[in-house]
Parts: sequence; structure tokens; C-alpha cells
Amino acid sequence: MSSDDLAEQLDGLHRRIIAGSRSALRDLFVAVLRPLTAFLAKSHSALRNDEAHDLATDAILIYLRDPTRCDLGRASLWTYLCMVAGADAIDQFRTEARRRQLLETAAEDVADWARRANDVSDVDTSIDARRIMERHGHKLASSESERRLLALILEGEKSTKVLAEALGLEPRGAETEELVKQAKDRIKLRLKRLRDVL
Repeated sequence: MSSDDLAEQLDGLHRRIIAGSRSALRDLFVAVLRPLTAFLAKSHSALRNDEAHDLATDAILIYLRDPTRCDLGRASLWTYLCMVAGADAIDQFRTEARRRQLLETAAEDVADWARRANDVSDVDTSIDARRIMERHGHKLASSESERRLLALILEGEKSTKVLAEALGLEPRGAETEELVKQAKDRIKLRLKRLRDVL
């Protein structure tokens, strides 16, 4: 079927849908889903087949939510569906690109922070520590004392006394050194897990 014939058939279905025909809804899916999927696959070659199918289905559903938005005086239903599906495909590409960028940035940050957890000497450490706390602190520390400990570790603090105070421990207690070490190890393990996930 030529694109002109398809456009004419879809315009007829649009008129039936506007008139309230329930069978026209089914007829629309049967008539347009495959050609619209093929259009997306051709015009947006980066799409996988299942993505093109999903976007075509979504475009039909968007149209069916308010068929009156399609004005046959301005464009055919075929053109309308192609525009909706094409715009959604572009939005999907942009969203995926932003997501990839965010994940790459986060992965780099966490890898850098995990390396610094053992040996921190750069001048920018406090800035990096604030960035970690803002973005990932809730995943790395489960209590206020752990948040204080994490911030100190990220800033390069090594003094057991200072770390113990952050945890609310008596700095000269008999088990203080062991408790600080356990808390540091927990934080470092969470940093490693977060880095692996990102």
C-alpha cells in the first residue's frame, strides 16, 4: 500500500473515531502499527526493533487520548502519528544520552573518591568531598555519625582521635581504635560497591 493510500485510509479511520466508532480503534492499530514501526526504524536507525514498536504504540495511544488534536485540515493522521512518534524517538535519544553522561560522571567521581579514601593529598579534596556527600552521601552513610566519618575520610583525615570523635566514641577508649577501623572499613566497602554499580 502506498503512503498516499495509507494516509487516506487513516483519515477515514480518524473520522470514524471522532464519530464514536469503537471498531475503528481496533482497525487503526491493525492498519498503522506495522507501517509506523517501519517508518521509525527507517528514520531513526539507532532504534532497536522493540523500541520502534513501543514508540509506534505510544504514538497511537497518545492520539487516542485526544483524537481531536489531529486536524485533518492541517495534516493527515499519518503525518500526525509520524510527528508524534519521531518527536518521542528524539526525546528518548536525548534522555538516554543524558543518563549515560550522568552515569559516566558519577562513575568517574566514585572511582576517584574510592582511590582517595586511602590516600588523599590533593588541594581540591574538600570540594570533592562536598560533591560526594551531596550526590551519594545517603548511599554511603546510614547515620549522622557515619556521615561525619565519611566527610572526614574524604577530606583525608587519618587521626583516630578525630575519627573517633566524629563517631561519638571516647578517643582514649580501649576498643576505640578497632571500632574506628571497622567503621572506616564499612565506608570503604560502600564506596567500592557504589563504584562497581555505577
